[in-house]
Amino acid sequence: MKSLFSNLSISYASSFVGFVIFLLIARLLGVEQFSWVALGLAVGSFINPLTNLGSARSFVIDAVNLEGIVKVDRIVIDTLSLRLIITLLICLFLLLGCYIYTDNMSDYFALVCLSLWAGLVGLYPASWFDYAQNTKLQNKIVFFERVITLLFVFALYMGYFEQFVLLVLSIGLLIIRVCFVAFQVGVWWKMYADSRFMLACIFPFTNVNGVNYRYTLALISNAVLIYGNQLLLAGYDSPVLLSSYSMAFQIITPIFLFHITVVRMTSKDIAVVCRESFGVMLSFGKQSLYLLLGGSLLSMGAYLVIELLPIYFLDPTFGAMSDFSYLLCIWVVIAGVNVATTHYLLALQQENYYLLISVIGGLLAFFLGKEFIPYNGPIAVALILLVTHSALTVANASRLFFISRRERC
Repeated sequence: MKSLFSNLSISYASSFVGFVIFLLIARLLGVEQFSWVALGLAVGSFINPLTNLGSARSFVIDAVNLEGIVKVDRIVIDTLSLRLIITLLICLFLLLGCYIYTDNMSDYFALVCLSLWAGLVGLYPASWFDYAQNTKLQNKIVFFERVITLLFVFALYMGYFEQFVLLVLSIGLLIIRVCFVAFQVGVWWKMYADSRFMLACIFPFTNVNGVNYRYTLALISNAVLIYGNQLLLAGYDSPVLLSSYSMAFQIITPIFLFHITVVRMTSKDIAVVCRESFGVMLSFGKQSLYLLLGGSLLSMGAYLVIELLPIYFLDPTFGAMSDFSYLLCIWVVIAGVNVATTHYLLALQQENYYLLISVIGGLLAFFLGKEFIPYNGPIAVALILLVTHSALTVANASRLFFISRRERC
């Protein structure tokens, strides 16, 4: 419990700094230009699964199952090499695809950099530190990255830039992110590896321990569920509404830190419990209760922040957040339980089921968005997210219950 509290303290200190960063960016850019940041975050959400390739969930499971057979150094090198090659390919596609949303070169390069900045979170070697049971160190590095980012944004805010501020901001954010990804990799290798660091040339879609393509596709489907309708909202030329929704979503997002930190701290224990197929539902029940209680308390605090934030911005357009914030607050509590549910399902080798249910959820959210978002805006985005994710959570929990009963028989 002491270790969990320590990790949560660092995570929430980091989250608070991240929140201040977004406040400064919103004040620096204004509601119109902040929509480019919102769009970059939405595009980056689709890049994130591709740069991670399911390593966040599968690395610890594979490393535990292969202990004594394959050196963890080898798994690290293979997964990192493959993810870097995929990242280079993504950059090429991104350079072509960002023309869809931009009319000038400055906005074009800003959107490319912002999308990569958001998407390269997938290159964080968080699962390596989880396996080494040193999650706290990785959280400290992320906190330090956000402090540096805050100082950079604050310097821009005090510098009174009038031209190309969005472009300068986006390039600086991307440079900081790349440097700290490299720093995390270097720290882990120096502390835990016992061989020479050397990347390998691995072709995309090669079977590699520590990555999971089915889980990656499921995460892309989840991105469609969570962020796809934000892209639809942007496509209807509603920068003010997109900015309001994105700001509310960023306030809600730190609650995921609580969910993810709890699961990360117990990821190795989950892998062991599921491998032994004993006490799965008891373990899941305790964790779900903890996530529900913690998430509910945090979501009430987030709701108050969303209600008070327009006063800080001195901009009534951000007041639109109040129209749908309660839906997001309910959603994030339910989504937290689903974080745990999917982790147990993957540890029980239910990748095919998880992929199927994720694709169904993503398609359902997309088609509902096409039907309702043009007439209802961000309220429809939030309501579709809540209804669809709730259905997926029930389906995943039911599957976990069925599988655990079958394993006991």
